Amino acid sequence: MAYDHFVSWRDLERFGIKSLTGEACGIGIRMLCDLTEDGKKLVESFLRVECNAHNWNSGAVASVMLPYGILKELTVYCVLSLYSYAIVVNPYHVGGVCGTDEEKIVEKWRVLMEDAITIYHRSSAPGTGLDNQHMMTGRVA
Repeated sequence: MAYDHFVSWRDLERFGIKSLTGEACGIGIRMLCDLTEDGKKLVESFLRVECNAHNWNSGAVASVMLPYGILKELTVYCVLSLYSYAIVVNPYHVGGVCGTDEEKIVEKWRVLMEDAITIYHRSSAPGTGLDNQHMMTGRVA
């Protein structure tokens, strides 16, 4: 069975997003993260913004404050940049995100967990990367 499991901010390091500290947020709702070039591209694509913030530590090209509540969605986005499917275990209280390209693994999870998972997959609609093409205008967001 080929799949990867992601459960915490630390698991996003694989994608170039390194969590540093929550102390940097004056109200305690965001995590300071260093971004490698790959991480910067993913965060910019996910949020559809340019990240021009200076880096906090050497080895990073930028740093950003990300809300704690964005972890599940950001992880799903990152996982879908590598895999065809992202399976969120217990979507009401994040139990992790699994990434796989194998449909039979998705079906095993579906049978095993029933209503305790949400399955996301890359769209086959025209577009670029993880963004779909708007059919009326032909533009990609």
